[in-house]
Amino acid sequence: AIRVIDLADPETLPLKVEGLLAHHNALRRGNNLEELKPAPIVEALLEIAPRILPFVAPVWRVLDEAKRKGQRILFEGAQGTMLDIDHGTYPFV
Repeated sequence: AIRVIDLADPETLPLKVEGLLAHHNALRRGNNLEELKPAPIVEALLEIAPRILPFVAPVWRVLDEAKRKGQRILFEGAQGTMLDIDHGTYPFV
């Protein structure tokens, strides 16, 4: 997958997209679908990167600073792994 942080490295982004497409294009070929080309995807990702990257931060640091300042922190655990009854926010799942 392409992670948000991958948008910060335009030199390696094309390689990551090509790696993903190697897998997904094989599936597309098997389903008689046209293969995707990496260049337009990379171009689109690089175009949106400047709008997204200002919002990227080490979350642990932001939370630690808020805690040290005595600020209130809202915890939302209803997504992804936090829905898991073994590793999530059980018994609140």
